[in-house]
Amino acid sequence: VGIAFGLNNEYIYLSSIIFSVISFIFTYLGLTLGKKLKLKYKKLSTYIGIILLLIVAFKYLLNV
Repeated sequence: VGIAFGLNNEYIYLSSIIFSVISFIFTYLGLTLGKKLKLKYKKLSTYIGIILLLIVAFKYLLNV
Protein backbone atom coordinates (compact mmCIF):
# COMPACT_ATOMS: atom_id res chain seq x y z
CA VAL A 1 0.00 0.00 0.00
CA GLY A 2 2.91 2.30 0.58
CA ILE A 3 5.85 3.22 2.74
CA ALA A 4 3.79 5.45 5.04
CA PHE A 5 1.41 2.63 5.93
CA GLY A 6 4.28 0.22 6.41
CA LEU A 7 5.99 2.53 8.88
CA ASN A 8 2.81 3.47 10.69
CA ASN A 9 1.50 -0.11 11.15
CA GLU A 10 -2.08 1.08 11.58
CA TYR A 11 -4.90 -0.57 9.64
CA ILE A 12 -2.59 -1.83 6.91
CA TYR A 13 -4.83 -4.78 6.02
CA LEU A 14 -8.00 -2.69 5.92
CA SER A 15 -6.26 -0.03 3.85
CA SER A 16 -4.91 -2.54 1.36
CA ILE A 17 -8.32 -4.20 0.97
CA ILE A 18 -10.05 -0.86 0.40
CA PHE A 19 -7.34 0.19 -2.07
CA SER A 20 -7.68 -3.09 -3.97
CA VAL A 21 -11.47 -2.91 -4.17
CA ILE A 22 -11.46 0.71 -5.34
CA SER A 23 -8.76 -0.07 -7.93
CA PHE A 24 -10.78 -3.01 -9.24
CA ILE A 25 -13.96 -0.93 -9.51
CA PHE A 26 -12.29 1.91 -11.41
CA THR A 27 -10.45 -0.50 -13.71
CA TYR A 28 -13.66 -2.37 -14.50
CA LEU A 29 -15.57 0.87 -15.12
CA GLY A 30 -12.79 2.20 -17.35
CA LEU A 31 -12.66 -0.96 -19.43
CA THR A 32 -16.44 -1.12 -19.76
CA LEU A 33 -16.74 2.55 -20.67
CA GLY A 34 -13.86 2.25 -23.16
CA LYS A 35 -15.48 -0.72 -24.84
CA LYS A 36 -18.82 1.07 -25.21
CA LEU A 37 -17.25 4.29 -26.46
CA LYS A 38 -15.11 2.39 -28.95
CA LEU A 39 -18.17 0.71 -30.41
CA LYS A 40 -20.05 3.99 -30.66
CA TYR A 41 -17.37 6.44 -31.79
CA LYS A 42 -14.62 4.20 -33.30
CA LYS A 43 -12.21 6.61 -35.07
CA LEU A 44 -13.06 9.60 -32.90
CA SER A 45 -12.17 7.74 -29.70
CA THR A 46 -8.81 6.77 -31.19
CA TYR A 47 -8.01 10.38 -32.07
CA ILE A 48 -9.12 11.63 -28.65
CA GLY A 49 -6.86 9.02 -27.02
CA ILE A 50 -3.91 10.10 -29.16
CA ILE A 51 -4.47 13.76 -28.31
CA LEU A 52 -4.76 13.04 -24.58
CA LEU A 53 -1.56 10.98 -24.59
CA LEU A 54 0.29 13.73 -26.43
CA ILE A 55 -0.94 16.35 -23.96
CA VAL A 56 0.21 14.27 -21.00
CA ALA A 57 3.58 13.60 -22.66
CA PHE A 58 4.23 17.27 -23.43
CA LYS A 59 3.13 18.33 -19.97
CA TYR A 60 5.53 15.79 -18.47
CA LEU A 61 8.40 16.87 -20.72
CA LEU A 62 7.89 20.57 -20.02
CA ASN A 63 7.74 20.12 -16.23
CA VAL A 64 10.90 18.04 -15.93
